[in-house]
Amino acid sequence: FVDGALLKFEREKAKDLLAYLVDRHGAPVTTAQIATVLWEEAYDRKLKNKTTAIELRDVWFRYEKETPDIVKGLSLKIKRGELHAVVGGNGTGKSTLLSLISRARKPYRGKVSLDGKTCAVPQDPELLFLKSTVKEDLEDYNVTDDVFNLKGVFERHPYDLSGGEKRRVAIAGVLAMEPEVLVLDE
Repeated sequence: FVDGALLKFEREKAKDLLAYLVDRHGAPVTTAQIATVLWEEAYDRKLKNKTTAIELRDVWFRYEKETPDIVKGLSLKIKRGELHAVVGGNGTGKSTLLSLISRARKPYRGKVSLDGKTCAVPQDPELLFLKSTVKEDLEDYNVTDDVFNLKGVFERHPYDLSGGEKRRVAIAGVLAMEPEVLVLDE
């Protein structure tokens, strides 16, 4: 399924695909190989029409002038509708990269371009809480307590919530802003 619609192929296209797979992989051709090619073809077609949502061009960053670079010459393009994960060990620059993408930090060299409203949930969601109750923090965004299973936390101070509750409240608030680009740090 692609976008909820079953891919339909005419008989000739199916024969062409089968001939291609046999030529590429040899006989017999598995259903998994056919499905993989169909999926890749549909995904490629879908993304060709997508605009770039995030672009980093030769980005360099360090926290202080005398310290080593954390991000070195990074170039990256992410199109609308794509989902990416940044993975790596502790201290490898994942949060730094996400802070550059969300424009919480600025590179000393290179360029970060964003197309559309960008919102981020930082590693420490407490950074987003400014008021004395969850309800006050979320009321500007019309978030009700039934969203994200927030029942029982609306009248509490955000700092009194568990780690999971803090994350749900922070994500609910950020999603209510209807971002076009969403950055989630851990």
